[in-house]
Amino acid sequence: IQHLINLGLKQKEINETIKKFNNKIDKNSKRYSSNDAIWNLLNNLIVINIKDIQKLKQVYYEMALFINCENKNPNKQLEIISKLALVEFKKLDIKKVEISSVRGGCNSCEKQNNKVYSIEEALKCMPIPNKKCAFHLKEGKFPFCRCFLSPIILESYNK
Repeated sequence: IQHLINLGLKQKEINETIKKFNNKIDKNSKRYSSNDAIWNLLNNLIVINIKDIQKLKQVYYEMALFINCENKNPNKQLEIISKLALVEFKKLDIKKVEISSVRGGCNSCEKQNNKVYSIEEALKCMPIPNKKCAFHLKEGKFPFCRCFLSPIILESYNK
């Protein structure tokens, strides 16, 4: 819940949404859970922050962590983060990016470290998250690629 507060939600709003969801029953007479409420709050944060790419990336990262904790594949959310970064780089007239792997990652991610892509190439093939990533945040959960795309700025200025 602290992560939601860090994203700009108030404790009262979080508690009210969780309470509302805990009292809600779906069409199959199944009671909604606190996790449903948190997912709803995260989706609302996307709408609220739709014009702020940095905050959107934070929200999608929290979604990826949340999904991973529920033993679901976080790659869709991690891919959205990469797409947002690429769109942002393109707006800044950056032409190329390189993959930066995190120290202590998996072998597959380390092999991709420093690999360079044009923005268009990266948008087409979406190299991040690495589909072959084998790093696990928690044992028994889906892999969670921690690689990211770094802009190559000097080449953009040396046209």
